[in-house]
Amino acid sequence: MSKTTPTQRTLAHLRRNGLQAFIVERWIPIPGHPGGGVKKDMGGFADIIACGSGEIIAIQCTSGLQFSRHINKYRDSDDVMEAILAWVRSGGYFEIWGWRKLLAKRGGKAKVWRPRIERYAEEHLMEAV
Repeated sequence: MSKTTPTQRTLAHLRRNGLQAFIVERWIPIPGHPGGGVKKDMGGFADIIACGSGEIIAIQCTSGLQFSRHINKYRDSDDVMEAILAWVRSGGYFEIWGWRKLLAKRGGKAKVWRPRIERYAEEHLMEAV
């Protein structure tokens, strides 16, 4: 049984909600590298670009446990933060989606996958710089 990745969950959620969604993260094979290569996000910050309803969104997908690690990674990299700011200043939105299993309803036992979604506006990003 294959594991559904946060990227796959995000794509499905976006498409169910009528948005066009495209993977912009790439696998770069590197001979001799442990694991065979590395993943490269668009601009160092986006796995998916989604558009529809008059907006365009760059999305970083992750597990719920890795959510804050991504925020800290961006704050620690001037180049990535500048790329995110350029995206946002050009009219795009930037979001981080962290997937986690939550109870389907209070008091129940069944769990469902739900995203924690945070949208970052320019003022939030400027606080981090």
